[in-house]
Amino acid sequence: MREAILNDKLLKPNDEIIFSIIGNTELLWKQTFSYLFDNNKDIFIKWKYSDCGKEWFCKALKKKKSLFWIQIQKNNSFSIGFPFGDKLEPIILQSKLPDSIKNEFINAKRFNTTRYIAIDVKDSEDFENVKN
Repeated sequence: MREAILNDKLLKPNDEIIFSIIGNTELLWKQTFSYLFDNNKDIFIKWKYSDCGKEWFCKALKKKKSLFWIQIQKNNSFSIGFPFGDKLEPIILQSKLPDSIKNEFINAKRFNTTRYIAIDVKDSEDFENVKN
């Protein structure tokens, strides 16, 4: 099981805390948010503490719909999880995403008609997968 990093319920994450953990992926963090905001209008970010997971995570929303979640990782990276409905399976399978991510989607546990793709962002190749 993954160790919870941002686990102090009373300490809401901010840039200083996040950058002290993700280290050399700070630029990728900034690029990721710039890209996501530039290509998705009317979204907002909300930090939420999960009592179940005992850690903070970042949730991006458009109106009330969740677009993605971000978790800070211990290994100088962060993970972005994208929910996709089953109707999008053909599009995902025909996308430029690596086969490993496509297979993750195919084998992911379903929550009603939704499955998730999680991308650990550690380098520019991972950032390109986020963009795809």
